[in-house]
Amino acid sequence: MYVPTANQVIKVLTAMSDYGYVDVKMVDVMVREWKTEPNEVRPQTWVNAHTGYILIGRRTLRSVTQPAK
Repeated sequence: MYVPTANQVIKVLTAMSDYGYVDVKMVDVMVREWKTEPNEVRPQTWVNAHTGYILIGRRTLRSVTQPAK
């Protein structure tokens, strides 16, 4: 699952735990544009990057009840 902010990561991690996900991993994703001129391929000098997070987990086979609201 892609999550754009750190605050949302906390909510998603809690929900994944409540719904029985295990072995949860999180990776940080940063997009960086590259200059692609003939004879000059390199990262842009000015980086206007956006970071997001990808969370991956396995759902267990055990019965999971809906979390209390």
